[in-house]
Amino acid sequence: MFADSISLAPALKTRSTAKPARTQFGLQGFAGETVVRTIFGLRPVSRLVVGDILLDTRNRMVKLRSIRTHHAAAAEIVRVDPSAFGLGLAPGRLDRALLVGAGQKLGICDWRTEILFAAPTLSAAARLVDGVNLHRADSPATLYELGFQQDTIITADGWTTLISGSGT
Repeated sequence: MFADSISLAPALKTRSTAKPARTQFGLQGFAGETVVRTIFGLRPVSRLVVGDILLDTRNRMVKLRSIRTHHAAAAEIVRVDPSAFGLGLAPGRLDRALLVGAGQKLGICDWRTEILFAAPTLSAAARLVDGVNLHRADSPATLYELGFQQDTIITADGWTTLISGSGT
């Protein structure tokens, strides 16, 4: 018996014309060599594809919904020196700085957060620039903005980061 019709795959969604996710402090995202945890092990952000499964800080699986690249000016990027990571926080991560968008929320637990909040906090990278361990970048770079359905906390190069969800 033969079918009278054929079924086709659903139409592809059009490319998003949405502007880059900007907070009041600037762009969010990571440099391409930033390493995140997937179910298959550590992988650079530049090699991720939509649909990859990442592990959050509680080892729960989260599906990557979108990836956008942005060419960011030096003023929109924060460089986190390896000395900011502290001993044992990111083993094997002493060879290069972490580059993030100025609006990317980073987890921090130091004397400042103990005095102000009595607990660790998530704060935009631009607010953490101290000229010692966190600096404004010297040159422009490409940032990869990851998208999840809901707010997700992941570890990027040993640093706890919050990625705001799209809610759709």
